Amino acid sequence: MSTPQETRVITSHVITGMGERYNDVWAAFMKTGDRVYDTDLGDGTLGTILARVLGPAYETAQRGCTEALRGGAIASRGISDSLSTCAGNWRRAEEASIVEYR
Repeated sequence: MSTPQETRVITSHVITGMGERYNDVWAAFMKTGDRVYDTDLGDGTLGTILARVLGPAYETAQRGCTEALRGGAIASRGISDSLSTCAGNWRRAEEASIVEYR
């Protein structure tokens, strides 16, 4: 037996809220990206031999993480900006569709 579909209403307020969430996501990407190099292994952490073997791979992984986080930040900023534009357009459409009785 199927259930009736839930009605969802999209408003400019809802779209603005979504954009704010993506701003939060952007901030998280930026904060995490800034902390990647806090995980540096000190010179004495691995020892001389392991540092030569694993050090370059570890640094490559750090760069990969930084690039991925930067890409996520760019994408989330773009989504946030697009949602802001959408919310403005939606708001204008809401205002234009108001019927006034005199």
